Amino acid sequence: MTAVSVVCFLGGCSAAGSSDSEAEVFNTEEEALEDFSEGVHGEILIIHTTSGDQLMVANRVQDNFHIGESFKTDGGYAAVRLTTGISLHDTSSTEGTTTSQDGNEYAIIITDEQEEQAVPFAENWYVSVMKAGDSSEESDDGTLYHGENAIESVEVLD
Repeated sequence: MTAVSVVCFLGGCSAAGSSDSEAEVFNTEEEALEDFSEGVHGEILIIHTTSGDQLMVANRVQDNFHIGESFKTDGGYAAVRLTTGISLHDTSSTEGTTTSQDGNEYAIIITDEQEEQAVPFAENWYVSVMKAGDSSEESDDGTLYHGENAIESVEVLD
């Protein structure tokens, strides 16, 4: 039997904070991303969304991830964690929602199966990001989130 983990990614639950008034501000985006990547032993998937947000999925260690966001502030650039660790050890997927600094709500799914809107990440995982809304009821196929694909483009930081 395949185990599936369903969690709610709560924006602002990390020690780094989620408002730009609490976030450490850097002169360049590269400095903000370097700070965000401390403690990450795998790659970081940067997801540019159709709403203009820049979400990140960081592979902290094998099968353990966290979700973040980088953004421009009045004083420079910041990158914050939106979730604490998300473990996919002994499970095949996780899905939940998070809210960006601009108030956009996204459903994020990390799974070990290639799905239509998913992008490959961290060896055997795939990430989907959809605009979240009122469509969070479970469907016949067991998925919880249905919505418009929110991925405009992606890049990977090693």
